[in-house]
Amino acid sequence: MSNKYDFEKLKTNMVNLEYKKQLKSLITIRTEYLQNVNSIGHDPFEIPFDRKCDLEIIKIKDLIALDKL
Repeated sequence: MSNKYDFEKLKTNMVNLEYKKQLKSLITIRTEYLQNVNSIGHDPFEIPFDRKCDLEIIKIKDLIALDKL
């Protein structure tokens, strides 16, 4: 797998970004990954990069909703 799609590294790089910028980063890299997924090998026993992005997006949206309470 390309280092560009290292989810833990991505999360580390986003830690100091505001929620909106985190969402934009996740959506952008997820889309790019899905456009190139056939050329990228991945471990079949690992959660795919795009699914990890989806889960992180859901988490951020839930956190945003909590902040509005």
